Amino acid sequence: SWRTPPEISHTHILLNFVPGEEGAGEGKEIKLIEQVCKKLIKNNTPAQIADALEEDADVIKLICEAAKECGPEYDYGKIHERLSERT
Repeated sequence: SWRTPPEISHTHILLNFVPGEEGAGEGKEIKLIEQVCKKLIKNNTPAQIADALEEDADVIKLICEAAKECGPEYDYGKIHERLSERT
């Protein structure tokens, strides 16, 4: 089952989050989800994806887990919702 490590919060997933600019932060988060999913399709591991995207490995692992729960079609919006619900 999905468990968010206590040291990871939703703001860690958002890139360059600025209070008052939630829409911009959400767009950046969805872009990261899209990049992760494209690499999952190529059978990259979470560690490989984190390295390639130069992102925190724990954040990438959370995105990978949420993506796998959403099936092989990788609906970015659904993945984003799952992350938002659990953080």
